[in-house]
Amino acid sequence: MIEDQQLEAVVRAGIFRDRQQAIQEAMHTLFTVRPQLRTEAALELFRGGEISFLRAAEMAGLDFESFRSLLRDRGIPWEVEAENSAEMDQAIANFFGDSRE
Repeated sequence: MIEDQQLEAVVRAGIFRDRQQAIQEAMHTLFTVRPQLRTEAALELFRGGEISFLRAAEMAGLDFESFRSLLRDRGIPWEVEAENSAEMDQAIANFFGDSRE
């Protein structure tokens, strides 16, 4: 493919140290130009259990509340982990915006 040839050419020209660096910059540029793709990637990684809630929110460029709302809007479940039932109840209440402290 022409894209592979172009990639190899910019590496040979010394613009990038190697293919990996060129691909990383290309992905960074893609996610900058199309930020919705970054959000979709974060959602998919979170849904697959590959990253935590907080890491997914950070990746999507959203704060806790906004990411929580996005999960709710998309119907994506979020498992809450806790040491005991009281901690679990509080974590669930916090997730749904109901502070029961």
